[in-house]
Amino acid sequence: MSSPSDGGHQAGGAGSSGRRNWLRASLFGLCIVLILQPIDGDGVWWDAARGRAIVAGAVAPSAAIQAGDPCGEADWLGGLLWYLLIAAGGPTALMLVRMVGVWCVLAWCQRLCRRCEDRVSSIAGTAAALVATSPGLDPTSLWWDVAGGCAIIAWHAAHRDAGTSLGRRREIGSFLVAVAWANLGPRSLLALAVPGVAGGQRALVLAGLCLTPRGPLGLLDSAWMLVPPLEVVLREGGDPGILAGHAIGGPAPCAIQFAAWVVLGSVALLRCAYSKPGAMPVLPWIVLHSLLVANPSSLPALTPFAWWLAVGDIRPSTPTLCPTGLRGLGPPAPVGVRGAISRRHAAYGLATIVAAVSLCAATGPWWAVPWRLGWGLSARLEYRQLVEPLTQCGPGGTAFAFDERTAGMLAWSQPDGPRPWLVPRRALIAGRFVAEATRLAELRAGWDMRQPALDGSPGGWWVPLMSRGTRLILIAATDTAAIRGLEPGIFKPMVIDAPVVPFARAGDPASSPAILRGIADRILVEDGEWAFAPPQPAWTDWTLDLCGLCTGRPDPRPLLRQADVLLAMRLPRAALKILLPMTQAGLADGTSRLIDATEQIAETERLTLGAPSIFRAGVLERLRARPDPESDLARALAAIHGDIRRGSHDRTMIAVDEYLARGPLVARESLARDEGDASWSIAMLELEAGRPVAARTTLETLSTDSDRTLAAAAVDMLDRMTTSEQPR
Repeated sequence: MSSPSDGGHQAGGAGSSGRRNWLRASLFGLCIVLILQPIDGDGVWWDAARGRAIVAGAVAPSAAIQAGDPCGEADWLGGLLWYLLIAAGGPTALMLVRMVGVWCVLAWCQRLCRRCEDRVSSIAGTAAALVATSPGLDPTSLWWDVAGGCAIIAWHAAHRDAGTSLGRRREIGSFLVAVAWANLGPRSLLALAVPGVAGGQRALVLAGLCLTPRGPLGLLDSAWMLVPPLEVVLREGGDPGILAGHAIGGPAPCAIQFAAWVVLGSVALLRCAYSKPGAMPVLPWIVLHSLLVANPSSLPALTPFAWWLAVGDIRPSTPTLCPTGLRGLGPPAPVGVRGAISRRHAAYGLATIVAAVSLCAATGPWWAVPWRLGWGLSARLEYRQLVEPLTQCGPGGTAFAFDERTAGMLAWSQPDGPRPWLVPRRALIAGRFVAEATRLAELRAGWDMRQPALDGSPGGWWVPLMSRGTRLILIAATDTAAIRGLEPGIFKPMVIDAPVVPFARAGDPASSPAILRGIADRILVEDGEWAFAPPQPAWTDWTLDLCGLCTGRPDPRPLLRQADVLLAMRLPRAALKILLPMTQAGLADGTSRLIDATEQIAETERLTLGAPSIFRAGVLERLRARPDPESDLARALAAIHGDIRRGSHDRTMIAVDEYLARGPLVARESLARDEGDASWSIAMLELEAGRPVAARTTLETLSTDSDRTLAAAAVDMLDRMTTSEQPR
């Protein structure tokens, strides 16, 4: 007799066994790759600081480590385990938590699939669930939401057919899971979303969710976390569009996570089409999609429920039914044979797809997969460069850090220093999200005391921040708009090469030494004897770049992030020192950043020399730059580009090609040293190569040039270089 599990034919036993083994092997490989992902959760240090506050005796840990938080906290125990693990084993202990999380999700899926006779659907759904939940398995508050969803679904599935004698046990177990989830994770309201939970069990779950220090208000807090637009509109009367760009309590999902969600939805639709009528509830899917649209960062927490709807309760209605919809229509016997062939092909195809996803996740980052094989903490979580300057700031005052990662680094590294104000999720619960997000928008726009705030009040962001004693502003290195907006103001950066850039108020005696060191570093990297060499993958005490060690290619993201910071600080030569070697080595496509840096230099030359140098104009021509046609720079470049296309500057264009292919030192040899414009470009190339002494020699010659504009620019540059050469 044939069985539905092997495709409905007797001769398929060996093939079915090989097919299943290949599927299991590909799934096992995916798990290994997902385990070996560096921890990258924004809330790692924030939750660890909350756990340390719990050990110190705080019942509302967020209020203990930040200022301006008037609310209690339902998920007050969420950071305790992470603090204890960091104290005991550091990053290695946190990676073990990730390992346990991946294997537990796999075991959970396999256990609930025991009655599923369609191996293709169950393996596809399990692989999709692992990919979608992977960012939620970092040791942050989101980990508890994933664990809580899996736990309450598993308990319900184990006791859904329980009779009267076991019914009470099912309800009490659901109650205990709800109590634990409410005190550990911020999205505990999802406990009410398990399909089939009703009556007394739902009432007990609801009661359990109220047993937190926040009481019934914890339900409202969880609702705001799940549906932030409702809080913004109903409580604050704001535009929900202000939520864009803010990850509320979790990472922004990547393309491959959304693809995994589409897989779950497809399996569910096929299940609905080929199973008994009403097998898949439509309303829960509508609710899950609504929650995902309202807060995409909740995707890992929603995945267990999506998986349960898609795969967890598959029961074929007839022996010849294939819930994946791979079987053709026709008489029962031919359907069975064609279904076996189709299923075998589908199984091998699925295994190939899972293997391809694993390879992408191991060798990234890619556009759709921003992951990369490694161990420990990602470079985005490295805070040790901030410790010394932040320690000098001393205690007292507050800090503006409207980002969980930046606020967490400050709270963890300096528990007695300036306290961060409100992080996004706490601002949402306190009903102050719009106000804090508006302050950040004003920072990005550069609206300090000279402009009114967005709400029309005077003083821009300056007045509200100074009224609460703000001494520090911490900006993520990826938020270049905010860095650019702060650059001309009174707050100055203390560190320029960290994942978070701390700005301190000029004139603050405690912060002045660190600000001066930051200024000296800026001069050094722009005009001093500093040259960049692409780093080699290495094993440090915090991280191991497994992908880099295997391929010899370092992770380009920290380097690109550093170049973006330098460009935002108007240090284009320093940015070129990083971008040009990276582009030449093929580590990343830095064309857009090269254009930005070159345009900054060309604009400076236009202001000091009257027109961009022919060399920089040639670089922009080769890079196919298109400045704003209404800008003065575009008009100045138009005439030079016309001459270049007519062949008037062929020797300079040879130097441009050498520059883009082999670097500044090679390019300078192709320029005519007896021409004023070319001599200026040679001096700038010497600075870009980190050779200020050679540049000074060329500039000294130019300072006596007959062209007064060129001579004045050379004198100004010499004065600037003299400042950079003074003892630090």
